[in-house]
Amino acid sequence: SHHPNSYYTAFNYCFAVNRDSPEIASRLYNLFSEKVKNGIYGQYIFSVINRNKTLLKSKAPEFSTIDLNGDSIKLVDFRGKFVLLEFWASWCKPCRATHPELRNLFELYHKNGLEIISLSSDYLKDIDKWKAAIMKDSIDRWNHILLNDRDKVNISHLYNVGFLPTKVLIDSDGNIVRKYNS
Repeated sequence: SHHPNSYYTAFNYCFAVNRDSPEIASRLYNLFSEKVKNGIYGQYIFSVINRNKTLLKSKAPEFSTIDLNGDSIKLVDFRGKFVLLEFWASWCKPCRATHPELRNLFELYHKNGLEIISLSSDYLKDIDKWKAAIMKDSIDRWNHILLNDRDKVNISHLYNVGFLPTKVLIDSDGNIVRKYNS
């Protein structure tokens, strides 16, 4: 609000827009002048907000990949359950700081149908660090996927993940209920 005509402020917000809910991002976007909104950074911010709005309440994009144990995992196999997708990496301290809370959620709600699928952005060369982090954080109770080039579809892109950690809650009918960026 202090610099509504600043392209620099808009440029900086391009890196943060995915952290905010579509409602908050829209409010911040509307503080920019028309000149900034019509510029390249304003247009980018607007497109991210719209992608995030479209994502919420829509059917969760399907994916099929291989999990930590080498088994095939498909989102469709979890229909009838709530699914929390956790996008993280072993090197991401804010991601790992959420793991105690995730363990508690899993313990409380797994018996009622909550599943967690953790999708890591670690590099393939760091697979041992990724596996060690899973064990150290005691999050080996749920499904783990290492996102990499073997997947035909970029799952992070499907869910408009531009920031770690990000969590996406999917209801039992396969609809996206909420996207959390923390």
